[in-house]
Amino acid sequence: EKGRLSDAEVERLVRKAQRNAEKDRDHLARQDSRAALGSYLDSLRSSVLRAPDSADLPEEDREAIAEVVREAAAWLQDVGRGATAEEVQMRRQVVENVAGPVIARVYGRDQHSESREEDGEDDVGQD
Repeated sequence: EKGRLSDAEVERLVRKAQRNAEKDRDHLARQDSRAALGSYLDSLRSSVLRAPDSADLPEEDREAIAEVVREAAAWLQDVGRGATAEEVQMRRQVVENVAGPVIARVYGRDQHSESREEDGEDDVGQD
């Protein structure tokens, strides 16, 4: 019949569409992971490194976070464009391993002191 695809042509087109769909999913996963890492780095810059109360952060901790953020941002700009979603996630984990304990320590301390103040307690005269 004129204008109709053969069964073999239809099968070939379906296989090609399936391959393209898989590539599209991989591309979207890479794009999403890069965007998530970029947002996390921006969040660290604004909430930890530039925030007014970040002056309470010890210089050693501030520099450790700043360095890991700089390294990850450079990696994302240079290498990250072609990285897999898993590679980007591994890079984010490196950043989280440095920033996470510092953030937990600082915000944990702040929450602890706030709760003590709410209870009417303070550190003066405490043993």
